[in-house]
Amino acid sequence: MSNDHPAQVGAGRAGGGVRTLDPRLDAMLVRRGELVNRWAEAVAHGYMHSVDLLDQLIEVESLIAYGWPRIWLQHSRGWFERDAALVHSASNPSPACPTCRARAAALGAPEAA
Repeated sequence: MSNDHPAQVGAGRAGGGVRTLDPRLDAMLVRRGELVNRWAEAVAHGYMHSVDLLDQLIEVESLIAYGWPRIWLQHSRGWFERDAALVHSASNPSPACPTCRARAAALGAPEAA
């Protein structure tokens, strides 16, 4: 039996805008959003745990794809596009990145644009 069910698209969710009726899926989507944000930060700033974060992200994505295949098919492309927009570097800071914001504040500079 599949765990799939219709999803509603909502704004501002860590799971890339997907809001469901299943609290297990909602938790996975929130976790995915947290992991991808932390991964982008780790890669941009050379943090050693970026590979561990990527492994966790792949695991969560695999669970979503297996447990809720329609949700995965409907939304994964949009998530990947959002994920790509998070890629940045220390020399090209991101306002979404906690490390970039902290560095800008420490230097007395305005927040990363």
